[in-house]
Amino acid sequence: TSFATPIVSGVVALMLEANEELGWRDVQDILVRSANSDILDFVDEGKEETAVSTNAAGLRHHDTLGFGKVDALAAVIMAEEREIIDCNVRPSGTFFTSSEVVDIPAKPGTTSSVIEVTIGRLRRLNSVPHAVVYVSIDVAKRGDFELALVSPSGVTSVVSPFSTDKETNYENWKFMSVKYWGELPSQMAGDWSLVVTTAEGGSGGKIKEWKLHFFGDDSA
Repeated sequence: TSFATPIVSGVVALMLEANEELGWRDVQDILVRSANSDILDFVDEGKEETAVSTNAAGLRHHDTLGFGKVDALAAVIMAEEREIIDCNVRPSGTFFTSSEVVDIPAKPGTTSSVIEVTIGRLRRLNSVPHAVVYVSIDVAKRGDFELALVSPSGVTSVVSPFSTDKETNYENWKFMSVKYWGELPSQMAGDWSLVVTTAEGGSGGKIKEWKLHFFGDDSA
């Protein structure tokens, strides 16, 4: 909307006035955790399916509206009480990779490839705000395929929906999801799946390789 950005900018200004030590990652995290998610209950009312999901950290997210409505008072209060982590934020430094070639059938249906995420390789993280997936997939027409990331807790993030894109292949394409914001290493450990859904009439292809990279605050 035309007025949403100035409103959020004003809220951020109030947050920084309350705590000038906040870094941009702190601001992001506060806005997510202080958002009023009650509004999400009414967005899909009357529909057969809802776009609202709750991750393992208990944070609710809508595919279109994100984490909910900005709550200025809650954000400022949280900013005042914030223990600063911005300077200590870094990527985990570890990629999880699957190089197993998986055939994608030339008919409607789904294909998946799994990466096992071990808690030992996430030991430096307190929690994760961003999950990044890189994909290398051979297909004749990208728009005929939907790509989704599914976590061990069952939260699905569609990183590339069906579209009118007629170009071929994904070569180390990068997608990012915030749906797993705040999840702990213990909640993230397990099987993560890249699920490829083929549209009616879509041709086949191959999943050649995909990678996961998690970003979050350092526990060290």
